[in-house]
Amino acid sequence: MQLGAHKIQTENQPLTWLINAEGQLETDFAIQEIVSTKGPIVPPWYEWLVRPRGIHTEELVNAVQSMEWMVEFDLAVIKSACQWLELQNSTGHACRLSVNIFADSISDPTFVHRVMGVIAASDVSAEQLCFEIIEHTPVQDLQAAIHFCKTIRRMGSQIALDDIGSGHVHVGLLAPESLVDFLKIDRSAVLAAKQSHRKFKAVQTVIDFAESVNVPVVLEGIETEEDLNLIERFGAEFYQGYLQGKPQLVDWGVSEDRKHVAFALRELIA
Repeated sequence: MQLGAHKIQTENQPLTWLINAEGQLETDFAIQEIVSTKGPIVPPWYEWLVRPRGIHTEELVNAVQSMEWMVEFDLAVIKSACQWLELQNSTGHACRLSVNIFADSISDPTFVHRVMGVIAASDVSAEQLCFEIIEHTPVQDLQAAIHFCKTIRRMGSQIALDDIGSGHVHVGLLAPESLVDFLKIDRSAVLAAKQSHRKFKAVQTVIDFAESVNVPVVLEGIETEEDLNLIERFGAEFYQGYLQGKPQLVDWGVSEDRKHVAFALRELIA
């Protein structure tokens, strides 16, 4: 992954020892399927996950933010997602990917045009991409964020608000005109809902609000059959979690002995 020609300072640990002189950070990528209670999603829908070598993903996120690399990092991840989608398209196994992006990035007025350039330079349809705005930090420039959402959706891509229940809720993107296509309830909120009636009601309130503005909800962290009952109680349609399958690291080659998939997968040991 190319992060640009940044001067690496010694205080920027833990990334200092992972980034080479060319600004390259070694990462793997993984996918995890998002599924529907109403049946198979066609084409299949996955979340595109960054798996840095040598450190935890959360450490990478914190370091990227501390060094203000959000825009360049997001563009590199989007480019990798497009490259993998191109591979799937070329082998007749088209799918959709949800790609995480920082709220800081969509606050940058130049970001949307650079994203459009990445997509235009690829052999990928905009409809194959959903951009998940992660909730680690609030949106700094709401007008730029609104412009990003409107422009991306006009292209045919979708927008999701990620980590609902664990971070900053960008309500400015929900009202008075909804600018997002999905809300994703964080696994920590789902777990809390199983343990507390009060927290269950809090999550239900969010789901009811989303329904009132015609925004479907994805529940994260669904791991057991009991969790499926929770989905039914909430009235949600989409979910993601270990019950469907652990994230799978992607190989960029094609496995000749597995005709039903266009890529070789190795199980990610969590």
